[in-house]
Amino acid sequence: MAATEDMLDIGRHQRMAKQIGCERFQSMLTRLAERIETSIAKTGALALSPAGLPALQAEAHAVAGLAANFGAVSLAASARELEQACAAGDHAAVGVVLNAYLRIAKSTLAVLPA
Repeated sequence: MAATEDMLDIGRHQRMAKQIGCERFQSMLTRLAERIETSIAKTGALALSPAGLPALQAEAHAVAGLAANFGAVSLAASARELEQACAAGDHAAVGVVLNAYLRIAKSTLAVLPA
């Protein structure tokens, strides 16, 4: 598993918590974790469906933005790669990138502050 500092921008977390309050920030992190879990659950099914690449591209785009906002830097980068592979219509690349995305999403969940 990757180190927390490789997965998350802790400085961003500290700044956000200070700006909006620790309790509200923790609530937002909980919702982020739920969103990542949802993405993990549905991306595989999207990739396998006949018209799944556009939906998978939209899912990756949404997660990339959310992850970037919360400083989940590895997840944001991986989601962007998945989005680009979907946009190119490259099914082989999508398969490779999707596996990395799922691994990184799970690792991100593991290091999110509880």
